[in-house]
Amino acid sequence: MNFPTTRPSIWYGETLPQPSVLIVDDDRGLSSMIAFVLRSYGFSVDVANSGDEGLGLVSARAYDAVVLDLRMPGKDGRTVFREMRSVGIQTPVLILSAYDAQRAREELGAEAFLNKPFEPDVLAESLQRMLGIQPAS
Repeated sequence: MNFPTTRPSIWYGETLPQPSVLIVDDDRGLSSMIAFVLRSYGFSVDVANSGDEGLGLVSARAYDAVVLDLRMPGKDGRTVFREMRSVGIQTPVLILSAYDAQRAREELGAEAFLNKPFEPDVLAESLQRMLGIQPAS
């Protein structure tokens, strides 16, 4: 989906299309906080609290971006990423981890990374850059 380069709330009398983001993180408190912040930036957000749930959602709906935690019980983020790519899902992924997210991004070929802990606004701005959306002035 192509987004306008800025994000005013009204676009010729209509609401702008909202970029859709899937958050895949087993930490329910953190994923709820991330969802709250991203919505305030104009994103449409779904949350999955397990790798299996995340794969199910990303397989059923086209998202503009996925925020993916690496360490989760059961199916971890690396497995989720690889399974997405193996079935042809090329949605841009931002790796989110307390354990060397940059190395994981390079290893997997993800589009972006952010180390925990992080400022929520930095995550939103990273997603905007990844999707080519310039912040509204």
